[in-house]
Amino acid sequence: MDEMQVDVLVIGGGSAGFAAAEAAAAQGVSVALVEKERLGGECPNWACIPTKALLRCARAYREVKKAHRYGVISNQPNYSFQDVIKYKNEVVHRITGGGDIGDRFIEVLKELGVQYIPGIASLESKNRVHISQKGKSKVVEAKSIVICAGTHAFIPPIEGIEEVAYWTFRDAVSVEALPESLVIIGAGPVGVEFATFFSTFGTKVSLVQLDEMILSREEPELAEVAADSLKALGVQMFTGASARSITQSGHEYDIEVVQGDRMRVVRSEQILLAAGKRADIASLNLDVYGITLTDRRYINVNKSQQTSLNHIFAAGDVTGGMQFTHTAHHEGSVAGHNAALAVKKLSRDYVSSNLDVIPRVTFCSPELASVGMTEEQAGDRYEVKTGLFPVGGLGRSATEGVENGIMKLISDAKTDKILGGSMIGPHAGEVIHEIALAIKLNATTAQLGSLIHAFPTFSEIIPSTLGSME
Repeated sequence: MDEMQVDVLVIGGGSAGFAAAEAAAAQGVSVALVEKERLGGECPNWACIPTKALLRCARAYREVKKAHRYGVISNQPNYSFQDVIKYKNEVVHRITGGGDIGDRFIEVLKELGVQYIPGIASLESKNRVHISQKGKSKVVEAKSIVICAGTHAFIPPIEGIEEVAYWTFRDAVSVEALPESLVIIGAGPVGVEFATFFSTFGTKVSLVQLDEMILSREEPELAEVAADSLKALGVQMFTGASARSITQSGHEYDIEVVQGDRMRVVRSEQILLAAGKRADIASLNLDVYGITLTDRRYINVNKSQQTSLNHIFAAGDVTGGMQFTHTAHHEGSVAGHNAALAVKKLSRDYVSSNLDVIPRVTFCSPELASVGMTEEQAGDRYEVKTGLFPVGGLGRSATEGVENGIMKLISDAKTDKILGGSMIGPHAGEVIHEIALAIKLNATTAQLGSLIHAFPTFSEIIPSTLGSME
C-alpha cells in the first residue's frame, strides 16, 4: 500500500474543494486533493451548468414560438432534442475541458502545485486518510484536513420507491429522449427549473410539493407569479401534498398523491426526485473520530469552518448551509486558508466566513432572484416598510413585450436601511445584485433611490419599487 505525507489534504473536488486547495497552496504548504468522481463537482458536471444550458434551449424555443408577436414569421417552430442535448454537452465540455475526469481542472491543479488523487476517502485515524480506487489503496497522512465532500440526493420515504427506476437531477440532465409525462417530487429551485425545461418541450409535468406553495422560501407574491407561469406551460401542481406510494403499471408508474383529505392517483412515465439533499459522508467514518454532526447529519463547523477537531475543517454543501456554488467557494477559501494556518500553528490569524449577503437565483421563466431577508423574516426583528412594483410597468417591458413580474423591497422603518429584495422578471439575477450591494453597504432607501438609472432598462424597477414603499 502506498503512503504519502502532505500538509493539507482536501477531500472533494467541487467548488469548495478547489477553493480550499487554492487558498491552502497560496500559504506555501503542500496540498493534495482527493476526488472520487469527476473534478469540478456537481455544478459544472451535473447541476448548475448543464441545467442552465438546457434552460437556455427551452427559452429559445419559447421565443421562437411567440416570434410572430414581433413581426417575425417562423412557420411551424420545431426542435431537435438531440441537438438540445448536444448543446448542453458542448457547454459542459467548455467549462470542464472534457475528458473522463475534467481536463481543465487537472490543469488548474497542476498550476496550483496541488497533487490530485482519484479515489474514495475514509478516515483511518484523526490524521490518516485511506483512499481506494479500483482495487488500489493509498494512505495519506495529513497535518490538516478539509472536508468538501458535497451531498447526494435525498430519497424520501415513499412506499415502493425502492422498486422504482426514478431519476435524480443527475439523470434528468443526462436524458437522451423526452418522457411523455413526468412527476417531480419537490418544488424548490431544482424541481421548478426541471418543470420549466421539460414542460417547454411538451412533457406533461406534475409537481408535488409538501409546502403550501412552490419555492416556499421566496416571497409569496413572487412564488405565485412563478406558479402562474408554470401553469401557463401546462404544469399541474399539487401543493400541501405528499407522494404516499408508487406502484408500477406497465411502462408507467402510479403515484398516490395525498393532498389534505383527498387522495388521487397520478400516472406518469417517469419520476424525478427533487426533495432536497443530504451530506455525502457515509464513507468518511466521521462518527468514529468524534467529528460533531448536526441533527440532519451535516458537518458542524464554526465561522472559521473548523469542525470539532481543531485540525479538520469542512466547507460547502457538506456543512448544510446555503447550498450554492458561490457560497461553497467562499467557505472553501476560508477553510483552506485556515487549514494551512493550522499547519503553521497560526490559529490567531484565522479568517471567518461572512455569508450575510448572498444573492440567489432560480432560473424559471421568468427568473426569480432574491437577497437578504423576506418580509416575514425581517418582521420578526424590525418594524418594516415594503414596496411592490410590477415589471410590466417599465418602459423596457413595453419594448420587450413583457407583462408578468414583480419586484419587492423590504426596509427598516426606523433607519430606512434596505433589508432585502426579490424580483421575478427578465434579468432578475442581474438586477438583484444592485440590492445586494445596497445591503452590503448599509444603504438607505433614499441613497439607493437617488441613483439615476438608465432608461429604458429593467433596473429602473428599483427606484420605482422604492417609490411605492409604505
